[in-house]
Amino acid sequence: MEKGEREPIEWTNTWWAEANTDCKRGLLIGDSTTRQLRGSIEILLRNLYAVDLFAASFSIHDSRLADHMELLFQGDEYPYDFIVLNYGGHHGFSRLCSADIKEYRCYQKQYQKLLRRLMRECPKVICVTGASEVLDTDVHTIDLNIEQEIVARNQIVHETARENGVAVFDLYALMAKNRGVYAYTDRQHFKRDSDYFISYHMLEFMLTQNILCKELVNSQRLQDKNRLLELLGNDKACVIYGVGLRGSELYWRLQWYGLGEEISCFVVTDYIAKDHFFEKEIIRISELGTDARENSTLIIASDNYKDEMYQTAVRLQIKHIVFYDDILNSLVPHAESILL
Repeated sequence: MEKGEREPIEWTNTWWAEANTDCKRGLLIGDSTTRQLRGSIEILLRNLYAVDLFAASFSIHDSRLADHMELLFQGDEYPYDFIVLNYGGHHGFSRLCSADIKEYRCYQKQYQKLLRRLMRECPKVICVTGASEVLDTDVHTIDLNIEQEIVARNQIVHETARENGVAVFDLYALMAKNRGVYAYTDRQHFKRDSDYFISYHMLEFMLTQNILCKELVNSQRLQDKNRLLELLGNDKACVIYGVGLRGSELYWRLQWYGLGEEISCFVVTDYIAKDHFFEKEIIRISELGTDARENSTLIIASDNYKDEMYQTAVRLQIKHIVFYDDILNSLVPHAESILL
């Protein structure tokens, strides 16, 4: 690859979690959009897998990518139980496979080379498609010029994965279906309230494909569910106070632990423009009925306003109140449980 075809700044980021232990381990291969998900994926897989990362900006045609792959897998210190490949979609636009069949075949050749390199390291690999990009000047509008290239590259992901017997998590389709629910913060990255949403759906998909060990994951989720039920109450519905980032995180974490049905509604202090959040009704906290105030558990999903929210809940004589941090503390990591 010619130097002039590179981006003005090229970068790499490698992360080894639980690097001083022998534990079950997964690896994410991607760019900054994948890097954004690493933490939420690892939190959902707590006590099960450490989650490592190799993220870079290199074009898939750049020989430096292969060089870094060799460094990443040098030796056998960190064997992987699964690898997630979400690479190539958002970089290297000096060569467009949507405009030239030769470039299409060349991209496909490089993608297949990368996929097979990863399959030599680990038999359990999934591919992930790239999401749309938006305009620099308007993050609410899809960049139709780039969209053609994203679609072409995603087609290569599907074709190559099928040829190699690898499953595809279709992030492109997931985010297109939820367009308007999750907003962009710049041309490539979604706001952080999307992290647990994407991670939840990706991990559930990986369970269906036997990429993750169902027995281990389900056992841990049951333990976590039981701990949370002790905190929240076995016979109580949950009311989430807050519809911001923390409220979104909490919703998808409870879904992961099998407690989604226990969420009855979201509450806010004042009216907002929308009346539902993840298909759950949003109401003013002052409009909670007597039964809900006495028999539901109110979870305060906020850091910045938790004191004010707590005082509001007490004033309204809500009987059972917990904080988001209470939930986190009930799920204290036990590092030994992910040891091999």
